[in-house]
Amino acid sequence: IGTKGPEPRAMAGTPQADSGGGLDPRRTGVRALGSYWGGGGENIDAISGNLNFTIALFSPQTRNGNKTTFALSYNSQIWRQDGGGITLLGQDTGYGLGWKLQAGSITPVWAAGGTIDHYLFTDSSGAEYSLSVNKSPSHVRLMGKGRKERISPIWPETADLVTALIRRQPRKPDEPIFVNRYKSPLTASGFRFRLAWLDSL
Repeated sequence: IGTKGPEPRAMAGTPQADSGGGLDPRRTGVRALGSYWGGGGENIDAISGNLNFTIALFSPQTRNGNKTTFALSYNSQIWRQDGGGITLLGQDTGYGLGWKLQAGSITPVWAAGGTIDHYLFTDSSGAEYSLSVNKSPSHVRLMGKGRKERISPIWPETADLVTALIRRQPRKPDEPIFVNRYKSPLTASGFRFRLAWLDSL
């Protein structure tokens, strides 16, 4: 069995993580549109046979009600087999081989020239999704706390709707997409007001 060493660095050129399109037969984690069976809290993927077991540990909540769940999750398919042989992808991060504790993560996958080929989004169950840097509109770049840039995945349907909105209402790259009647960025309370209004129609 080949390994990537004690300090693995994800490199492009191997099959990208699968979001249901068959790119990676491992299919770790639990996906919203997947088919699973199990009776004791475990989820066994009916397509790949991956065993996932997730234990939610705690869900910190912010003052405005947002929650993030931290979970300890196990996936049995911590390897990949392809034409180049068998590669062990799992790591023991202190909880045992195959186990991870996280709320989700985004990892860069590097090309040979030292540039980022794509990003790998992993949710709290261990499900992996490829986020293309240049080809796919399936993620957005956000400026978070401390002026740090973050990348957040969005559904393809959401990307299509945002693209259609920009085509209908063109704007400069530095202008906000969602604005109020004064053309200022839409706040969280403004968004809730509009959502309530739409729900009342």
